[in-house]
Amino acid sequence: MFRRKFALVMAIVMILSALSAYAEIPPEIPVPELTGIGVDDTNSIEIDAYKKGYAAYVNAYFIDSQKTTYSRDIGRMGTLGIVRKNGAMEFNAGNPITKQDLIESLVRMSGREAQVMQGVLNQAAGMGDAAVANLTKQAYVDDAIAQGLITGEESFGLNQPVDKETTAVWIARMLGIQATLQNTDNIYSFGDWPSITPSNRGLIETMVTEQIMAVDNDGNFNPKREITRGEVAFILNSTVDRMYGALGITSNVGLVIGEKSSNVQETGNIIQEKRFIIRNMDGTLTTV
Repeated sequence: MFRRKFALVMAIVMILSALSAYAEIPPEIPVPELTGIGVDDTNSIEIDAYKKGYAAYVNAYFIDSQKTTYSRDIGRMGTLGIVRKNGAMEFNAGNPITKQDLIESLVRMSGREAQVMQGVLNQAAGMGDAAVANLTKQAYVDDAIAQGLITGEESFGLNQPVDKETTAVWIARMLGIQATLQNTDNIYSFGDWPSITPSNRGLIETMVTEQIMAVDNDGNFNPKREITRGEVAFILNSTVDRMYGALGITSNVGLVIGEKSSNVQETGNIIQEKRFIIRNMDGTLTTV
């Protein structure tokens, strides 16, 4: 019993001695202090995706987009200004897209909207709103014909829904896709391949081979089926990287190493603007 008490007393003495020794560390020995590492962004390159962040937000916001599986595609295409609202604040993803709407989206995605709108401004002096709206629609069509996105013979019934085959051909032209003239196995595997216009089969073969478009759930291409606004947003979003050059978009890979926040005023609204400092793979800095 005495030995146990003695051992317990010695253990307590050793613990107290150790604590005393720790407490008696001389104050002149520096203790490391952990602080955040500052980021020097003096030599970073600033990139503004949009001069007006509020305008980008308005373009990307649709009150009904979250109700569809295409919400991400609609948001991104809206932010880039490629798709527009169909109504007050709605996108109406399930509605058939008209030829006119598809043409306008393709012209924007080809990077030609600024030229189209400048042409409208040059001619719109003294016109009423309805006349300007009609002039704008025709300007998009004229530009699409000039680019070779559509032919003059295809520029009719523009307020009518566009079918899947026409959509495939027009998007293929915008992307500069070449028709597949040999090894057309995909086309002839469709149960409804005879209903595809013979002169369009090569382009549609390429579109399917490159997984830009696909057959429907029934295993058919259904070329004459009306295509929806949501489907078009999905196709454009999946191919927009091919049009970065025309759109003036730069793509890069890097690591976010810092963030700056500030309040800016746009159109009477106070917007919290966030800028991210990114270290690129080559070591340079970019502020976005």
